[in-house]
Amino acid sequence: DIELAFKSHATSKINSTDDLLNIKSYGFRGEALSSIASVSKVTLKSRLSGDSLGNEIKIEGGNVISLQETGTPAGTTVTVEDLFFNIPARKEFIKSSQSEYKAILDIIEAHAIANPKIGLTLINNEKTIYSLPKDHLIEDRVRAILGNDINDKLIPIFFEHPHVEIYGFTGKPELASERKKFQMIFVNKRAIENKSIAFAVKDAYSSLIPKNTYPPYVLFIDVQPNIVDVNVHPRKEEVKFSNEQLIFTSVRTAVKTALDRTNLVPGSENKNPFSNDPFSPNPMASAFGGFNPSSQMPPRPFGSQPRPFARPMSPQKPANSFWDSPFDEATTTFSNRKVYQFHNLYLVTETESGIMIYDQHAVHERILYEKLKNKNAEINKDESVQKLLQPIVINLSAKESVTLEEFSEDLKAQGIEIEEFGPNTYKIIQVPASMASKNVKDIFHEILEDLENDKEIKSADNKTEKILTYLSCRMAYKSGDNIPNEEAAALIDQLEQTEIKYTCPHGRPVKVEITLKELSKMFKRT
Repeated sequence: DIELAFKSHATSKINSTDDLLNIKSYGFRGEALSSIASVSKVTLKSRLSGDSLGNEIKIEGGNVISLQETGTPAGTTVTVEDLFFNIPARKEFIKSSQSEYKAILDIIEAHAIANPKIGLTLINNEKTIYSLPKDHLIEDRVRAILGNDINDKLIPIFFEHPHVEIYGFTGKPELASERKKFQMIFVNKRAIENKSIAFAVKDAYSSLIPKNTYPPYVLFIDVQPNIVDVNVHPRKEEVKFSNEQLIFTSVRTAVKTALDRTNLVPGSENKNPFSNDPFSPNPMASAFGGFNPSSQMPPRPFGSQPRPFARPMSPQKPANSFWDSPFDEATTTFSNRKVYQFHNLYLVTETESGIMIYDQHAVHERILYEKLKNKNAEINKDESVQKLLQPIVINLSAKESVTLEEFSEDLKAQGIEIEEFGPNTYKIIQVPASMASKNVKDIFHEILEDLENDKEIKSADNKTEKILTYLSCRMAYKSGDNIPNEEAAALIDQLEQTEIKYTCPHGRPVKVEITLKELSKMFKRT
């Protein structure tokens, strides 16, 4: 059957139109081998376990070059080389090696998580990226793909309904990101994209995460084949359910229930989600085995007391070092201006002509950016970097490792020195002095995410400016941070000394003034 397998539709799983309503395999049209063989050089070797010899077929551009007996291990091996060798015009559309490699990682990682019972090895440029054993537990496979650093921040999900079963993991709110990172949906173990399911997951978090952030999750949805149509997208990346509302409600309920039974306090020492629960009357043999939804803990109380709409901020002595506070004591004269903080987000001061409103994050980001830029010339003099007494070990995903390798020299130029410490594991041994007193691991993950997505930055024409922009953004005060009065006043004073005091490095406004004239008009005063 080796030669026949490369004929178009020869391996189709469809014998009648009824089979289209009961698809259980990934492919079903029988076009994969035929298609790939038509645009590449393919070698296929196969041997039955009881035979002494196997067979080998070589095909180039759809034409059989040779078919002969050969010695080969039991099983089947397919080797694809020189993709698009016979279609130069198509080859021109191939992107950079890094972009194509990341696309390959997306496919490999999706299949690896969906099929933990199958062993998988990925080698790139003679470097082993993944060596995943067969018969993996789902949780072990997820850990291997997503990395150990989020290991204790994943929440197991399990939900049963007569027509649908949902299981997997979702991230604690602190993992929510502005980008849709590590969001995987599998329907009958087929990786898909579905806006309704993604919205159901986010809706389950409600106010637990900011509006424009998204949680990571690995979600498996198992349904009967006859209630899902996988034949609605050319690459089968989308599906259509016969009852979309049932799926939406089930996913939302599954995720919300998992969140309600979990301690979601950031930084709390939660038990490893992949281990047995000693407090459960029915401990899990794995994250899913033997899980009893009826034995879940009662929903956690959440919510907080509303804070005042606005308040003058209490004075507090600034830190002893510039890098421990947002201002430079050597150059900043502390003013006596009154500063009000609104919703731990904006700073408001009085001006001669009205009031000035500052975005606290944008202000601090601009100040840090110019400080880092000015200090950049001193990096090689060891005047603005700090060696870590205890190196910080970080575990990255394969995709993050690719980004790190791409930007490692650029990061080193900014004072961030890293050493390899194992597969997808690294040691941070040196950081800029401005970063040493902060959560280095979290900032580093965020910078890699920024570089990986490479969001547009105005006026950033090279990698150095991009990295400085990301560093300043990740180290600056965030919305929700309470800033002591003297530091807030110093922030505003320091902003006036910056080269560009109207926008942050991303180009967003730093401050807005509302004049007395505009206020009078609003209140209809004459």
